[in-house]
Amino acid sequence: MCRAVRKEPIAIRVDGSRSKGMGHIIRMLSVARELVSSGIRCFFITKPFEEGYCLIEKQGFPIYLIDKELESHENSFAVMKRILDSESCRLIIHDIQKTTYTYMNKLKRLGLFTINFDDTGSGAPLADILIDPFVSEDKTTPEIRRFFGPRYLILRDQFTMRSSRKVSSDVRKVCVMPGGTDAGRMMEKVVSWICELPDHYDIYVMAGMSMESSSSALYSDHNNSIFMIRDWDSTPDILRQCDLSITSGGVSMCESCALGVPTLAVAQVEHEISNIEQFSSKQAVLSLGKAQDLRRDVFRDVFVRLEKAARFRQVLSECGRKTVDGLGKKRVVRIIKNFYREIRSSQDMLLKVAVN
Repeated sequence: MCRAVRKEPIAIRVDGSRSKGMGHIIRMLSVARELVSSGIRCFFITKPFEEGYCLIEKQGFPIYLIDKELESHENSFAVMKRILDSESCRLIIHDIQKTTYTYMNKLKRLGLFTINFDDTGSGAPLADILIDPFVSEDKTTPEIRRFFGPRYLILRDQFTMRSSRKVSSDVRKVCVMPGGTDAGRMMEKVVSWICELPDHYDIYVMAGMSMESSSSALYSDHNNSIFMIRDWDSTPDILRQCDLSITSGGVSMCESCALGVPTLAVAQVEHEISNIEQFSSKQAVLSLGKAQDLRRDVFRDVFVRLEKAARFRQVLSECGRKTVDGLGKKRVVRIIKNFYREIRSSQDMLLKVAVN
């Protein structure tokens, strides 16, 4: 799959681990597979966290490792330069959340090109292309290559196969998706509060790889109701059969919306607050606020009200599917491929001028 078919590859700089989560690596692997299928070779530059490294290796992509003890991008620049020079690579995709001005400026001075995802660092303005699905789409400016909003969400392929959905009159199956790390510790609270309600529910908890395996024993009194799921490949099938989902404010929220599941969203970390606000403004989710501020009485009241409001759950379902239309990866890959061709064309013109 990853054989060299072009002289100029694309470098993908991304990290992932059990503690940090694997979402960025999963996203970049999805993009890389599409690029390779178009004849563009890709290789990865990552820190040697075992889970992330092994996942990339399993997909068959070339990998270069940089020291995970390096705390700043400036310190890793010399290593990066050696790798890029050895591969004759001029285009780098960053999915590392924050780049610094110094690091990005050094890349620019070397004549290198950059595409940055979800970059909130000081180096972001220097990127040739910025893509961030959680920045307000009103700030999208294609003429200067800034692409923002849910239209550019990259989901796993299983979430692009969608069909229309009619919500059930009752809520009997609930999916709890606290994200890869359950940073705000919402899982235990939410599951225990649902179990206190008088009705019986089948609760499917999508446990991230960083969660303790002992979590499944926390609800031993409710084994007939609760299913701890650690196989994330089964997420789409489980979501499709659920009547309601309670998610963190990141990728889990987007996946639930993509399949039209009425969604209650909880901000597990600070940046998820604005994510949820954006989706809530489109009636794609109902916000429960911050995980650490979530109170039992408020949660129970919202849950019970939503359970009884089938019509509003249908609105959430339809608006969720409209907000996350499943076409984000196609849009993003098209942007990358067009930019790649533009770089190659400009180089070909310079070579012709030099020859003449």
